[in-house]
Amino acid sequence: MLEELFPIVTLFKHWVWRKMLEDAGILEEYTDIPAGIKHGFLIGLEKFTLSKTFTPQNHSTAPEHLAFLHKKYNEEIKLGRLLKGYDPKELQKLIGNY
Repeated sequence: MLEELFPIVTLFKHWVWRKMLEDAGILEEYTDIPAGIKHGFLIGLEKFTLSKTFTPQNHSTAPEHLAFLHKKYNEEIKLGRLLKGYDPKELQKLIGNY
C-alpha cells in the first residue's frame, strides 16, 4: 500500500545493477543494492517513531506567488520528480507522526 502512495523515484535501474553485480561475481555480497534501489534502503530507523507531528506554515510570501507555485508543482508531478500533496490528517493516519 505505501509503495503505491510513495513510489521510489530514481534514475537508477535495479535490474542493471543486479546484472552488473552478477557479472562481477559479487551479487551475493551486495544483494541489498538492487533491492534498495527498487524498494528503498533501510537506514537503521525502521523502529524509530516520532512522538508528534509538526507541519510548519508556508513562507510568508507564498500567497503572492501562488499561481507560479501551483504551476511548478504540477510540472514536477507530471515529470515524476514530486509526489502529489497529502492532507496532513490523512497522511498521519497512513504513516503515523512525521
